[in-house]
Amino acid sequence: MYPLIVNNLKYGENNQYSRQLVNSVPGGEPLARHKQFLTQRSSARFAALNIAKNKGKAGFGILLDGSVVVIVEQDDAAKLTYYEFRDLFVERNCIHAMGCEGSDSVFLYYDNTWDVSASFIKNNTQTSGLGFRIDG
Repeated sequence: MYPLIVNNLKYGENNQYSRQLVNSVPGGEPLARHKQFLTQRSSARFAALNIAKNKGKAGFGILLDGSVVVIVEQDDAAKLTYYEFRDLFVERNCIHAMGCEGSDSVFLYYDNTWDVSASFIKNNTQTSGLGFRIDG
């Protein structure tokens, strides 16, 4: 798993700051006085995955009211960069979002149906999963 959005802060390959931060900012971990100006937080995992183009993606976002947004891009049709994938959650106003490992292990089983299935060489088995219960 890797962060896409945490507390409304987008994650990407490097730290980015608002224009309000005039002084030069050293690389690496942001200093406490610089954190309020972050517009994008660096993530080594995000950077490593973004290099691998055209891989399937799965992600889960949380809205302010606690609703869950699920987005899956199937491996054999994958075209989104990880930035474009992240921004789908931003566009839906998610305050938190995480991505799961991608590639041909990405699939979604919902309401007794495979909405997105694993690659044809796989048998739709997986060693871990994430489930949501809908009340009401």
